[in-house]
Amino acid sequence: MISRDNLSLSKIIRRIVCICQRNDSPREVLFGGVSQTREISPLGRGIIYGLPALPLALIGVCFFVYLPKFYADELGLSLYALGAIIMASRVLDGVLDPLIGAASDRTCNRMGRRRPWLLFSVLPFALVNYLLLVPPALAPAELTLWVGVLSILFFIFWTMLAVPYEAWGLELSRDYDRRTALLSVRDGFLILGTLLAALLPESISYLQGSSAIGETLRSLVWIHTTLLLTCVVLCCATIPEREAAERAVKAPSIFSACKEAFSNKAFRILLLAYLLGGFGSALPATLIFFYVEYVLRSANAGVYLLIYFAVGFICVPLWVKLAKLTDKKRAWIAALIVNTGAFSGVMLLGAGDEVWYGVLVAVSGIGYGAGMVLPSSMQADVMDLDELDHGARREGQFVGLWLIARKLAAAFGAGIALPVLSWWGYVPNSEQSEGALWGLTFLYAGVPCICYAAAITAACFYPLSRERHAEVAAKLALRRDASSTVEVLE
Repeated sequence: MISRDNLSLSKIIRRIVCICQRNDSPREVLFGGVSQTREISPLGRGIIYGLPALPLALIGVCFFVYLPKFYADELGLSLYALGAIIMASRVLDGVLDPLIGAASDRTCNRMGRRRPWLLFSVLPFALVNYLLLVPPALAPAELTLWVGVLSILFFIFWTMLAVPYEAWGLELSRDYDRRTALLSVRDGFLILGTLLAALLPESISYLQGSSAIGETLRSLVWIHTTLLLTCVVLCCATIPEREAAERAVKAPSIFSACKEAFSNKAFRILLLAYLLGGFGSALPATLIFFYVEYVLRSANAGVYLLIYFAVGFICVPLWVKLAKLTDKKRAWIAALIVNTGAFSGVMLLGAGDEVWYGVLVAVSGIGYGAGMVLPSSMQADVMDLDELDHGARREGQFVGLWLIARKLAAAFGAGIALPVLSWWGYVPNSEQSEGALWGLTFLYAGVPCICYAAAITAACFYPLSRERHAEVAAKLALRRDASSTVEVLE
């Protein structure tokens, strides 16, 4: 038995620093030399692996949804400066994604390729998040510098944590449908975390008796920190890495690897469709508080976020089932069509249309669940095709490129929307002109419709169907059997 004393979070965190200096397994290091070999059930493995996605979602929503309005309206930071900072920090950070992905692929440690990265990035990431959400009183120029430097650090540590974490998930199963179910658990936690990110600020604000975003964020950051450290340590201490994946990959240079990745037609198409859909989703995420307050004349933005993420979370199993009955490509296209229809309706709304907006938010939430789960599972299928072509598993490399697309979408969502909104005449905490309201509506709903339509067009050309993947999996199985036979003969 492991004592409560040994299981205390403080002792676990202190022992993380031992990992770089020892080759012990994660359980031996984290739990004081106690080794457990009991097999974890597939459901238990999915749940424990998925747990870190919950605090990551909480933190991500705070940065992209609450932080812009907090720094703009309560601290007086220029929208131009804020948009430029978010865009620049994410674009610069995107350069690191394939580098860290390739580095985690090459990591050679008894713990595996992914776990060391999670353990050593989690503490500095938590600290930077705290400093962003609880800034000191500074002059405008100093505040701009503060946000700029911390935003860059925020995304650097985020990348060191997120790239190996997502790559790890792609290694947990080789089965076409089982990996969808497994990754749906992780992405279900991601949606649940996003749902909590919508619910917790409203609850904290009510309990504190204050509507100030800054006061809410000051309380929320401690929830972020506790959940993040606990979930990451538990995941790393419990989930094994696949034996074949624990061996470091002797990969080509980063530029050669990127060239090889983009020579994969299925990956190119999937990445393009994901980028277009991601940009369409980033705009509403950035602008929802502005839209609800100034176009709908409502103070219920948190309620609408709650509806959106709750419906998305509930519908995840339905999309997994639909993907199993048909295939992932058809299910994802159906979800993109649902989103396009919902945002088309939002273009027709105005002041007082809160009920209709709530209905359309629920409809778009239906598609949201599929957009979280299915592209990730499709990416894992592409990894099998890459392994067949090149003979190595390079999840970290591909996830790094994948996260570039995700971050570019988010960066351009905030970096373009906020300055363009200001150019259209938006004035913080003031009555908005007709031009500003029209521009806000078009950015919030019109541009996403265009992006989703483009994503649908791209996704139609994705070539890796269920049948094609079965052929790839059969060839890989034959190759592994042949390799095992050779090893036995030797």
